[in-house]
Amino acid sequence: MCKIDVAESWGTYATQFISKRVISRKDRKCSECRGKILKGGMYESVTGRWDGCKDRYMICRLCLEIRKEFADSWCYGMLWEDIQEECSEDIEIGQIDNLSKEAVSHLENMMGWRWEED
Repeated sequence: MCKIDVAESWGTYATQFISKRVISRKDRKCSECRGKILKGGMYESVTGRWDGCKDRYMICRLCLEIRKEFADSWCYGMLWEDIQEECSEDIEIGQIDNLSKEAVSHLENMMGWRWEED
C-alpha cells in the first residue's frame, strides 16, 4: 500500500495556516495538477507562511480525493511528483476502489497509467 509521508524528510511546517473548502467565484488553476477549477466548483483554499514566506494554494476536488487516499502528509504543489516517486509500484487495488471513477480517470491521466477492469 502506498502512503506518502513527507513530514519527517521536509520538516517545514506552516505558521498562520488557514485551510478551507470554498466554491469558486471564477475559473482558477489547481496548484497540484495545474488543471482548471471551474467557476462554481469546490476547491480547497490554503494560505500560510512557510519559512517566513507567505503562500497560497488552490486544490481541485479530484486532487483532494486522491491526496486523501495516498498521502498522510504532503508538500503543497508536489502531490503528483510524490505519487510518481513513492507510489508508482506500491498502489494496491483497494486504494483505487476507494476513489470515484472521475478520480481514477484523473489519476490515470496525470500518471499515464491504465487500470484493467474485471
